[in-house]
Amino acid sequence: MIKKLIKKEKKQLIALFISLISLIIFSLLDNKIDKIFLFFFIGDLIIIFVDVCLELKKYWKNKKDKK
Repeated sequence: MIKKLIKKEKKQLIALFISLISLIIFSLLDNKIDKIFLFFFIGDLIIIFVDVCLELKKYWKNKKDKK
């Protein structure tokens, strides 16, 4: 069950991992507001990127199925 979940949510896990790495990097900054803003900004960009990738994957799969 865990393996299926990891396989299904792989891109979201990668996005979470990258967000955590960015949080560690930005923890070196002095201003906490900057850290929080950058963490959420990068996290949002990653989530948007993952959603776009998933939509493109669905699009190409549907396009191949129609042929």
